[in-house]
Amino acid sequence: MRLLPLLLAEAAAYEGNFCLKFSGAQYVRVPHEVSMNAPLIDTWTVEAWVQFPRISESVAAERAVDAAERGEKRTLNVVGFPLRHPSLQVSRTGHAYTHVRGVGDQSGGQYSYEGTTYLFDGQWHHLAAVWDGGGDDEKDYTLALYVDGQLEPAGGPDDDESGEPKHPSRPSKLHPSGYVIASQCAEGLCDEGLHMGGFYQSGGKGYTGQFMQGNLDEVRIWKAPRSREAISSKRSVPLIPGDEPDLLFYFPFDEVGMESGSIVVESKAYPWFGILGNSKGHGRPARIESTAPISCLPGSKAAPCQPAIDASSPKAGLSPSLIASPSVDAPISRRSMSAAVLIALLLSALFASMVTRAVLLHGLDVSFSMSQLLQAPLAFGAMLHDMLRHKPVSGMPSVPKAGGYDTVA
Repeated sequence: MRLLPLLLAEAAAYEGNFCLKFSGAQYVRVPHEVSMNAPLIDTWTVEAWVQFPRISESVAAERAVDAAERGEKRTLNVVGFPLRHPSLQVSRTGHAYTHVRGVGDQSGGQYSYEGTTYLFDGQWHHLAAVWDGGGDDEKDYTLALYVDGQLEPAGGPDDDESGEPKHPSRPSKLHPSGYVIASQCAEGLCDEGLHMGGFYQSGGKGYTGQFMQGNLDEVRIWKAPRSREAISSKRSVPLIPGDEPDLLFYFPFDEVGMESGSIVVESKAYPWFGILGNSKGHGRPARIESTAPISCLPGSKAAPCQPAIDASSPKAGLSPSLIASPSVDAPISRRSMSAAVLIALLLSALFASMVTRAVLLHGLDVSFSMSQLLQAPLAFGAMLHDMLRHKPVSGMPSVPKAGGYDTVA
């Protein structure tokens, strides 16, 4: 009996689950950062939930032919780098696709792996590409492609008929002497950052294009190869980044405020970001409510799975991570800091009002001699008594009107 379906049956979808909707010529650029170099060249896993518009296989095939006649590439980018691996794409004929970059006499060629499950059916699918190139024997290097948690049968015009998963360094029908895969960042290979939904280079030259149409959610990039069991067990639940040491970038796209026009998405693992579109406001995907089958397991400590906090609760304004783990020394958010400053100002104003009222109504002398200090509690007590009873007092200033303050007779 398989455990995962039983667990998911008990899971509950979480509120505030959003995704990005790409409508063509839209993209997200994650600027280059050194963490993208060595950790993501010899071993990696890329995961994402995708939903493509529904079209028939015959229409997809016709569109692929038309694109080829225009000189366009036969794949569309989901998550990946324009000049290297990692790579997670979809072919124009509607199948999952990944590749690794070659070196040496292949002069930048790509060893590809295309699946056979048709994805342009209007349904959500989970895709994962895995490269394990960190062993001692190159012939054991492995490229794997998964759709909905299952190893994908290989197909497509570039299939070397070696089965699946694939071992690029071993001799095959298309590569009798094997394939040499890039295992380190040579000059110019790792200069560009990560792209989602398409590739974009300023000025519209170079690698601009390969734009997908559809919805994208839960992008995860790991610096280690993930097994089928590991992928299947967590593909449908929100992650706790601190519990995943090999998780490098994690984009759930659930940031508060993006619906009002934010142009940045945040990685919840390594603290980095992605930029929607360009500086002129073009090419930005829309943020919409996600219907991807991502749910919270009972008792999950993941941030999206924490219960909503009532505004009157003492914990209102705290982040879910702080509520779930109050002993953890976490940084204070801007929202919490703003709330603390506002409360301090209100308390200061209240104290000043109390002192003023005590001075005017009950004769409190703010010079604070010893005898007057002893009288202060009595003055404050009388003031609070009057405030609670809403007793009108002569001599107090009334609400100001135009031209200055009027006094009560």
